[in-house]
Amino acid sequence: MGPVTGPVTAPPRSLAPDLARGSMLLLIALAHVPPLLVGGAPGFVSRPLGETGLDHVVDAVMLLLVDNRSYPMFGALFGYGLATIVARQLARGSTDAGARRVLRRRGWYLLLFGLLHASVLGGADVLGFYGVATLLVGGLLFRSDRALGRTLVVVGAVYLVLMPVLWIGVVWGTGSTGFVPPADDGGYLAGVAVRFVGYPAFPLLQLVGWPMLVGVLAGMWAGRRRLLERAGEYSPQLRRAVVAGVAVSVLGGVPGALIGAGVWQPGPVAGGVAVTLHVLTGVVGGLAYTAAFGLAGHALQDRQGLVTWALAALGKRSLTFYVLQEAMLFALLAPAVLGLGTTVSSAGGAAVAVGVWLTGLVLACLLERAGRPGPLDGWLRSLTYRAPRRGEVAAGR
Repeated sequence: MGPVTGPVTAPPRSLAPDLARGSMLLLIALAHVPPLLVGGAPGFVSRPLGETGLDHVVDAVMLLLVDNRSYPMFGALFGYGLATIVARQLARGSTDAGARRVLRRRGWYLLLFGLLHASVLGGADVLGFYGVATLLVGGLLFRSDRALGRTLVVVGAVYLVLMPVLWIGVVWGTGSTGFVPPADDGGYLAGVAVRFVGYPAFPLLQLVGWPMLVGVLAGMWAGRRRLLERAGEYSPQLRRAVVAGVAVSVLGGVPGALIGAGVWQPGPVAGGVAVTLHVLTGVVGGLAYTAAFGLAGHALQDRQGLVTWALAALGKRSLTFYVLQEAMLFALLAPAVLGLGTTVSSAGGAAVAVGVWLTGLVLACLLERAGRPGPLDGWLRSLTYRAPRRGEVAAGR
């Protein structure tokens, strides 16, 4: 019997990707709280203006280190995972056509998961965008390194032009750098209907409004080279990337942090430039964070303590616990459910995010002890991998 297209029995897992994913979920939780804090004055992008001195400190730190930095990191890890899937399928003996089918199925199922997540659970969804990204650029993993690198450069250049035009226009048109949603008076079921009908627009808005695709492409490029698993070989380059990337990210976040902390109230053009800087340098920061976890994973691979083990357990089940923490944040903070988002401000919201993430961390540890995957991770895996069609296995590979 020849090899089949399906889940590949992998060599021992590298720590770095799982460590990065587990830590990333904390950043995602912190970044996704602000849109659920309703009724406050607009601050910076989705983060409302804080009410106390502690709120201003929290806002400044989040805008310097987390907001618009976690998405590119998420995207890079997602793209890295796509490259890993393709490499393992081809190594097992699948044809290009068979591996392409695996990617396409994954993309379509991510779109479906995203629809259910956004409409029913009410979370801030990125699964739909990653489904679109898989269908849009996943085929580059079957092209040359040059084609992938050229696409990354071209897409990056497009966003360098698009972001200033878009965000200066948005700030000019709205008269504000902040976009706080109104309190939801329609109730949960009405919200489900609105989110269900509006869902097709969400991934497209994310594709146009934020350079998330750059992170995915960069992750695909890095995944081809297995940079996270081979961080020891590339440690000088990765260290330089971390230092330079974090510096650029923090400097680019300063204008937004000043606005978010209530220190600076710019005009429309300056405000649009501040948002643009925050978004674009956030891509650099997210990629630098990913490189940092590659180095950390290499250093800790053979001496994992309890914290490292727990973070990796969470990272192995990142889909399950991403959806769970989004659902928990929505249930706790959204006006249509428990409504804490109408009473807590930035500092309280950050505390809720940390508590939700810690809950997921504990549950992931229990699953790891039991030797069980995350339910959604296992479900997506079973849906993605099926028996190959005739001719999808490369003879003699």
